Amino acid sequence: MANTNVVVRPAATSWGAVLGGWVATIGASVIFAPIVAGLVAAAGVQAGASDLALAVPVVLGLLLSYLVGGYIAGRMAGYRTSWHGMMTAFFSLFIVLLVLLLGAAADAGIFAGSGIRSLADVVPGVRDLNIDSLGNAVSFGAILGFLAAIFG
Repeated sequence: MANTNVVVRPAATSWGAVLGGWVATIGASVIFAPIVAGLVAAAGVQAGASDLALAVPVVLGLLLSYLVGGYIAGRMAGYRTSWHGMMTAFFSLFIVLLVLLLGAAADAGIFAGSGIRSLADVVPGVRDLNIDSLGNAVSFGAILGFLAAIFG
């Protein structure tokens, strides 16, 4: 007598699990951000001291956040767990690129008809940032954070 109780899992990606993992990553980063800020403050690192001294706790916080999010995505999917964890990181990259594209479109004046003439109209505090150093820091941090997310 043959066993007919065979469960067949689809070979597709569970986007609900990926979205759930991304939401869990955002939630975990909200929890880990004050811990990272406390570590940086306890170490006595000044804002202009060393970029590496500031980057290490931030990358560790991102790594832990993506570990949580990838684990949640894998558990929600129930199959191909590492794939869904990695797709959580790629989905985050997609969201970041989408926000950057919308910011560039706002700076180009595409949304001027709605009253948004730059990204500073949407995100408070952007006018006070030094764009040259911010671009380098965000690029370096994004690359390290994304690598930490993939390895997580």
